Order: sequence, then structure tokens, then C-alpha cells
Amino acid sequence: MAMQRHFSVRDCHQRSITALGFHTARREFLTGFEDGMIKWWDLDSGRLSQSAAEHSGMVTNLLYWTETKLVISSSNDGTLIVWTSGAVVLDKIRLRSPIFSIAINLRRNLLVCGFKNHLSIYPLDEQKTCGHIINLKKSVSDYQHSDIVSCIVSLDSQIYTVGYDKKFLIFDTYQTPEKTCLRVVHVNPHAHDAGITHLLLVRERESTSFLTGSFDRTVGVWSQDGQLIQRLQHFTSEITGMCYVPSIKTVWITSGNGQPLVLDPRSGDIISNFVDTFQTCDDNPQIKHLTCLPETSHVIGSTRSQMIVWKYHSSGSVTILNAKHPLECLSYNHYGQVWKKPT
Repeated sequence: MAMQRHFSVRDCHQRSITALGFHTARREFLTGFEDGMIKWWDLDSGRLSQSAAEHSGMVTNLLYWTETKLVISSSNDGTLIVWTSGAVVLDKIRLRSPIFSIAINLRRNLLVCGFKNHLSIYPLDEQKTCGHIINLKKSVSDYQHSDIVSCIVSLDSQIYTVGYDKKFLIFDTYQTPEKTCLRVVHVNPHAHDAGITHLLLVRERESTSFLTGSFDRTVGVWSQDGQLIQRLQHFTSEITGMCYVPSIKTVWITSGNGQPLVLDPRSGDIISNFVDTFQTCDDNPQIKHLTCLPETSHVIGSTRSQMIVWKYHSSGSVTILNAKHPLECLSYNHYGQVWKKPT
């Protein structure tokens, strides 16, 4: 049960990759670029399917709306674009301010957008009865953040946000007949010593936790109510990418390396040396972004201009045990300990 390298695509565009996404129904993954270009790629072959340049600024997010099979892109040009199959624009919405993060809250049927200094929520309107896919007239904003809202995660009725202001906030949403409301239920004004770059939900059968990555070169592990569980300091550079891979129950983290570091979220241990995926030493440029496609068990990583795709294989090795000497035999006891007999 391992993730194995599937293929890579080099020199996919002349400008830097700034966002990764996917379209599960079409078995495609997407790349957004610094110049506003978006490209669709076949998940099995890596061939380019479609490309479009509707944004005039850097693409900041590519979000797949599962229920409608639509893709929503955001940009620092202040626009949201809703895409149907074949890279066709269904809706283009101008929000006037650069958009740095987006998420969908399924419980309340909301699109959540992060800007500089504030967060806004918009009721979703799939039929566009109000003229757009979101209802701009019924938006609600909160100004708890004092800098860029870099990441948003939605869980049930709650919205979790982090920002370059070092804050980690939890909002509760509730609805009245007239409007949807935001209520702050938790504020950590100093969750990291520098701006927070990533927020990741890790939801397993027995537990739910959140991971934050920062420019301060640490990862924080947090409970569902925002309490710090553990601070991880294994990293040599700022955290540039994080994703949870449910098929193997590990977290992948990029931090100035050509290969992701693999974290066991239950123990907090870095287990890269015991994972078959990264035993070969490839001379890769620094991986900047990561995303996981849980339905297809793929992980997509990107450098400045290259994409790397890993795929889950059920027959792959679970772990590797390194030994200094040749081995003659192995035994295993019911306490979970492995005994090695060297030759």
C-alpha cells in the first residue's frame, strides 16, 4: 500500500505555477499560473486537455464543487470564474479586491472568500436566479483578520481561517429567515511566530485535527476547537505545501525540498525514511504546491514549471526497515516488534 511516482510534466508553461486543482468527474487535474492562465491535464496520461486565459492576474485557487461538477477559480485580479466542462466559462464575478483563498461550506450552502483584512461569505445560487452563481447582495463580511487571509477550511457549520497576521480563527455560521450570520467562537492571535501559509484538515475515523504551516518553519497540530496539540520543528524552510493522503493516512509537507516530507499525523513523527515512495534520490527542484485527489488516490505536486503525479498502488510496500548489515531472517511478535537477525 504505497504512493508511487506516476509521471511528470516538465516546462508546462513559461510562467510559474501558483495553484493546483482537480476535476474528479473528468479525471483531470488543473494548474493555475502567475499570468492568469489555467490548464487542464489528463490524470492518467499527463496530456494537456484544455487551456484558457480569462484571468488578468495570478490564479490563487482552483476549487472543485463536487455537487455541481463545476470548478471555481480565483485570482488577485479580484475575479471569480466558474467553469463547466471543456473550459467553458459559466460565470465571471468581479469582487473588486484580490482574492487569496476560497472554500465551500456545504452545510450552509456558502462560498467563503478570503481577502486582505477581511473574510466574506456568499450564499450559493446554482441556478443563477440572482444573476450570478453567488448572491452578492446577501454577502456578510468579518474584519477580525488584519492581513491576507491565506487559507480557509470548512467543517460542518464552522469555518476555520488563518492569515499572514499569524491569527487562527474559528467562526460559527447560523441562518435566520433574512440572512446568514458569522460569529467568532475562537481567536488565537499568535498561532505562529510569522505569517501562516497553510491550513489542513485531517479527518480520520477516530479523530479530527488541523495542521497549520508557517513562514516560521514550523507546523502546528490543533484540536477541532483550536487548542494546540503539538508543535513540529523538523523543517529547514517555510512551509510551501501540505496535503493529507487518506489512502495511506499520512500528511505530505513541502519545505524547501525536492521531495515532500511524510508525517504520521497520529504520532507527529516524520516517516519519510521508512516510506518506499521517496527512497530514490531524484534531483528535483523545490516542490512548491501539493494537492490530493482522495477519490482517485492521486497526489499532485508542482515546482515552478514542473508537475509531478503520484498514484496509490495497493501492492506497494507499507514501510522500509533499513539495516546496516545484510539480513538472514525476520520475525514478528504480537507486541508489534520486528526482530532482525544479521548475517
